[in-house]
Amino acid sequence: MKIPRSVFVIFGLYFISCTNNSEYINKVKAFRMNLEYEFSNSQTTPLDSLDLKNFKGLKFFAIDEAYKVKAKLTRFNNPIVFDLICSHDSKKPYKNFGKINFELKGKEFELTLLEAANKKPGFEKYLLVCFTDETSGKETFSNGRYIDFEIPKTDEIEIDFNLAYNPYCAFSGRYSCPIPPKENNLNIEVKAGEKFIY
Repeated sequence: MKIPRSVFVIFGLYFISCTNNSEYINKVKAFRMNLEYEFSNSQTTPLDSLDLKNFKGLKFFAIDEAYKVKAKLTRFNNPIVFDLICSHDSKKPYKNFGKINFELKGKEFELTLLEAANKKPGFEKYLLVCFTDETSGKETFSNGRYIDFEIPKTDEIEIDFNLAYNPYCAFSGRYSCPIPPKENNLNIEVKAGEKFIY
């Protein structure tokens, strides 16, 4: 069973900010090392056999704490289930859990947090934000990137774009992945997290 990336080392939402810069950098590095391991391990990789044979590692932007920002969560009351458009002309049932508002590089932004309507065992506490930005289709995957979240206990949270990663459908046609809703397009270059070169 695939384990949520955030379980390995670090969650996309933090309730207490890291006060030690080197500790924070080491946590992000550990998160990335686990991604690398997931891809290089034949039991967990999304890569096809030929791609796995030629795999030389993932590529990331430099770690930049400016992309770890405070956010305000507004939860939606009684969200309805809807069909979220996914790759390969498929759909999956999701709910809009809420929205997060934050400032990045001096500009105000908003993203919608998604919650799967049918959760797999082990994923009951997790939410997803999928987004595109002005690096999409250039330095990063054209269909956007993801950040996993544990359902927060507070409405004052943090979002860390250094933890952004590419969905499996970026690497193989065997996977169908949620496509970010239009409201989750950020009109800024998010030079943090995973690139789409490997």
